[in-house]
Amino acid sequence: MQSELLARTTPTIYDVIIAIVGGATGILAGSRKDKMSNAIPGVAIATGLDAAFYVTVGYGIANQSFSYFAGPSICMGINTVFIGISTFLL
Repeated sequence: MQSELLARTTPTIYDVIIAIVGGATGILAGSRKDKMSNAIPGVAIATGLDAAFYVTVGYGIANQSFSYFAGPSICMGINTVFIGISTFLL
């Protein structure tokens, strides 16, 4: 087992913070008049890091390991919910 897979099996408070900051940055960058911001691609890249969670979920399914399936699934849900909440609030 590699450390990269193990790191994605348990959600941490950092996942929540990254999602909140990403959602807030995305909506603030989109509200600017000039619309010439590099923040939106940055938010897209940060959100695109979910691919590592998908790989870990696939590994869990292939090895029939519920912990490798549930942990990353929760992290993806955290990202989705908190990006949405911060975007809605701003």
